[in-house]
Amino acid sequence: MMDNDFSSTVKELHQKIIHLSELANDMKLKHKSVIEACIYPTPASSSECADAVLPCNTVLHELLSHINRESIGLIKIYQDLILWISLHSAPVFKGVGFGTEIQIKVQEEIQAAEEAATVLLSSLSIYHTHRAKCVNRIIKYPTIDSYKMSLRQKDETSYLTFVISLELMRDMAVKVADSVQKNYKHLDNPSGFAKHLHKSMF
Repeated sequence: MMDNDFSSTVKELHQKIIHLSELANDMKLKHKSVIEACIYPTPASSSECADAVLPCNTVLHELLSHINRESIGLIKIYQDLILWISLHSAPVFKGVGFGTEIQIKVQEEIQAAEEAATVLLSSLSIYHTHRAKCVNRIIKYPTIDSYKMSLRQKDETSYLTFVISLELMRDMAVKVADSVQKNYKHLDNPSGFAKHLHKSMF
């Protein structure tokens, strides 16, 4: 029987996986909408009022808001799993047994998934920063159509990249969920598992 804290965290991870799959499927249907929502700033919109707010790509912004929420949630789950495993580590004096090696391997998988979610989270602000630069160029040079095309290309390329990244993040979450469930006994009591293995060998 699984530890209550562990079971609750794994259940939350499965729920996140479902949300990520739904979000990825929804994003795939938004390709045309993302392109249509790319509004170019006009000379009038930038000169009539110095405090005028230039619109972002509202469709893509909404999707990125979902990614932001799901990424933060996943990172929290991964941190909880790593902490739980750390609290169930075998005493140092018992050495590195088979169970401890399993713990280390699973922790590495979780840390890799956490890093991927963190990188995706960081890329959201990078997208907005780069897009702002594109908008600024269009305002400065409104007669150069290439800058307008670069803004549209930026939105479309970012959209495709985020879809791929989201699916990769989901796949890593699935791998983590599968790994921690299959190796629960090793993670919960690595030294005990090592003793059992030792007895069965001799």
